[in-house]
Amino acid sequence: MSRTLVVCLLISAASPMAAAEPPEQNLAPKESLFGQPGEEPPDFLFGRPSTTLGIRGLWVNTRGDSDVFSFLAEKLTLEKTAFRQKGFAFDLGLPVSSRIDALAGLEYANTNTASEDRQFIEDDGKPIQQQTSLTQFNLTGSFELALLPRGRPVGQFVWIAAPVTPYVGGGAGLLWYRLEQTGDFVDALDPGLTIFTAQLFSEGWALSSHVFTGADIKISRRLFLTGEVRYVWASAPMNLDYTGFEPIDLSGLRVSGGIQFVF
Repeated sequence: MSRTLVVCLLISAASPMAAAEPPEQNLAPKESLFGQPGEEPPDFLFGRPSTTLGIRGLWVNTRGDSDVFSFLAEKLTLEKTAFRQKGFAFDLGLPVSSRIDALAGLEYANTNTASEDRQFIEDDGKPIQQQTSLTQFNLTGSFELALLPRGRPVGQFVWIAAPVTPYVGGGAGLLWYRLEQTGDFVDALDPGLTIFTAQLFSEGWALSSHVFTGADIKISRRLFLTGEVRYVWASAPMNLDYTGFEPIDLSGLRVSGGIQFVF
């Protein structure tokens, strides 16, 4: 009897304690609009981008179809390929419509090549040497047409960019050039073929026009890779030390690649 009484008392004492303990629950962090805590930011924007900013490395293959390039290649150890230039380009874009952007751009390209006189040498047998450089700045305005939609809206606020957007475009600009040579030269008009040291240059502005095609490849919601092929038409008068030559031909193919930010 006493043993039964003890067991009943123990059961009665344990029952309140068990009731006081809350049942175990699997607590999970509250999910937010952007997913679970610690996850990467959402892959979308709140509305279509209003501004694009791009920077590209630039390679310029100047056509060089004018007499000054032929003259330099004939007299000096310069080929027309010596006037291929490297540089960079900046672009600022503003949307005009869902597929058309207006662009303002700046291109800079330069080359600097060593050369020698093909026919004559110094009295001591050393080559007659020069440095020849060609520099270009091109300020451009363009319109760019996306061949596919740049993205799609989801609901009232969300905008998701397309993974790849090919485009074409065209425009015009103002191009500044400077052709410069420094070093030693032979005075072909002097019967004594005098060798003189000089800095010779011609510079000026010209109107330019261009067409282009390329593609933007999405890397993240605000960052894109971009590649472009552009052809530019431009020629400018020769002056100063190169007076008498026909206008310098600055037309040619321009290939570039870089990154673009959207805001």
